[in-house]
Amino acid sequence: MPRRPLVAAVAWAATLLAAFAAATLGGGWASGVASLTAVTGVASNLFSNVPAVLLLAPLVAEAAAGSTGFLTLAMASTLAGNLTVVGSVANLIVVEGARKAGVTVGFWAYLRVGLPITLITLVLGIAWLTRAAA
Repeated sequence: MPRRPLVAAVAWAATLLAAFAAATLGGGWASGVASLTAVTGVASNLFSNVPAVLLLAPLVAEAAAGSTGFLTLAMASTLAGNLTVVGSVANLIVVEGARKAGVTVGFWAYLRVGLPITLITLVLGIAWLTRAAA
């Protein structure tokens, strides 16, 4: 990957995490969990969930988010990986296996299934973690 897009992606993720920190400090854990979930979800689908966690975990630690911050990061990166084909390496393996078996699973076909599943599970995860943190 060329240097400029990588730097832009890292700067973008750091900006979003700053928004998470501001929401956490200003609105309590309910908005913090939702914000971190959104940031993690977007990052997980821009450059897959494992690199997103590697990028965001030190920032969550720096924000002193405690166990709720790390549980949110784990929940959101795992569930958001279901959104698109590139959200998780496992998705890529399945799509490649399907291709070898003569079945095409395209980006948009995957998204039609991944979008509702991801949204529903992330909302449930936010509700669960917000209640647990209260």
